[in-house]
Amino acid sequence: MPNFVGLSHLSLSVSDRDASVRWYRDVLDFHVVVADMDTEEWKRSICMHASGVMLSLTQHIISTPFDHRNAGIDHISFAVSKRSELDEWEQWLSERRVKRSPISETDLGSALSFRDPDDIPLEFYYLPS
Repeated sequence: MPNFVGLSHLSLSVSDRDASVRWYRDVLDFHVVVADMDTEEWKRSICMHASGVMLSLTQHIISTPFDHRNAGIDHISFAVSKRSELDEWEQWLSERRVKRSPISETDLGSALSFRDPDDIPLEFYYLPS
């Protein structure tokens, strides 16, 4: 079987590229590395996080709202290295009035679920070693 070495990037369809760029910058500290990759069909910006996660934010000219119940991605999960970081993120998100759930504890780990401006489900996840 051929090999791959990891995740290259995430590409999200958003309703307002510029608003999403601001949200991912202000809330999750992503930085624009390529702005305004626009065509007649879409507007796109590429953002990068210090963790190495690259995010493409694309506003399609013709689109419908995101619905996680349809086939596709259910949510995106960002790893944290300590359980206490979930508490810090919970406070950070609360201060920015980001829609979120309480931290949930499971047999596999702990998760803090939240939503971006297009209601795309995101989470921070701590997996104990």
